[in-house]
Amino acid sequence: MIISLLLFTLCWMLAYFVAKLNYHKSDDALIASGRIDKSKMPIWAILLIASFCAFYNYYITTTGSSYGSDRENYLQSFEFGRFESIGLMFVMNFLHQYDASFNSLLYISTFISVAFVMLAYRYSRDANPHTVLLFFMSPYVFQTFTALKQCYTTAFATLLIMLLMQKKSLVKEVICIILIIVSCLFHSAGYLLIIIYALIRLDYKITNIPKALFYACVIVIFFKPLMLQIADLAFGFLPYLANKIYEYFGEKGMEAERGVIVVLKGLPYFYITFIAIKYRKKLRICVKDYDKYMLISLIGSIFYLATVYNVWMRRATDLLTFTIIVFWTQILNSVPNAKEKRVIEISLMLLFTYRWLIMIYLNFGTL
Repeated sequence: MIISLLLFTLCWMLAYFVAKLNYHKSDDALIASGRIDKSKMPIWAILLIASFCAFYNYYITTTGSSYGSDRENYLQSFEFGRFESIGLMFVMNFLHQYDASFNSLLYISTFISVAFVMLAYRYSRDANPHTVLLFFMSPYVFQTFTALKQCYTTAFATLLIMLLMQKKSLVKEVICIILIIVSCLFHSAGYLLIIIYALIRLDYKITNIPKALFYACVIVIFFKPLMLQIADLAFGFLPYLANKIYEYFGEKGMEAERGVIVVLKGLPYFYITFIAIKYRKKLRICVKDYDKYMLISLIGSIFYLATVYNVWMRRATDLLTFTIIVFWTQILNSVPNAKEKRVIEISLMLLFTYRWLIMIYLNFGTL
């Protein structure tokens, strides 16, 4: 456990150091002009960070006494062809052609997922080294170890939203549509990206904060019946999505008591949304696309609150985590007492991630 904790610490330190090393002062001027400096994350840096995360996965896998429950399920699917999702089955079948082992699937999934997130950073107009630091302090790297469908969808979603924040072009639109389709093929949470795409492209703005918060509370309160209604409507043309909703919110769903505990882990997201709303009048003038970012942050917070019904609702927030952190690092450029707020956010993220990792080892002995 101690070595795993040290490797995790080294992971976010390495990612931040590499990002900081390649981030120049001129990048701030480029951001102000709306241009993108891809040299802030060179290809060699992407490969280095992704390779280290894959090595971390290798260490976890080879030193563990057994596979964790999620990994065991994926092992059964890999060896006996049990269906997971179209996207993941494609990856598994591809590896079978080369007689690759299940462990290869684990390492490759980590490498590809982390690489796509770093590509999103490379092509993001607003992300900076502090974005990388905070994101790697989140549980995402561990998600690539165990949640093989989700990690691909999260990676593709991250790149998608960063492209949506740029100036429109035909090529980018085509890439965005492809990313949405591929995300949906890997995990049902990817369907959320259709809504995100529409909201950003329609340039939806929250003009009345009290009303928006009221609606958010209503959505959270009636989230379960609302999702079941969506499942009923979607069953005819999106049966996979409908079945997943029934699985999460049906009578066999997880107990709400567990969800209440998980809600507390959403404090880093709630804090960002709170600060964004509190200083909106001031910050929307100096932060480009402020309302778009704030909307995504609010949606992420709503889904984390919805874990009171089912703990897996946080997976929808995972798709938005990088974007929310980009928003946060932009806010810190202009918000009062920025250093204090940065420390609070970093402390919250590290607290819950390290606590989660320690509890995993104490309770199960391995990931």
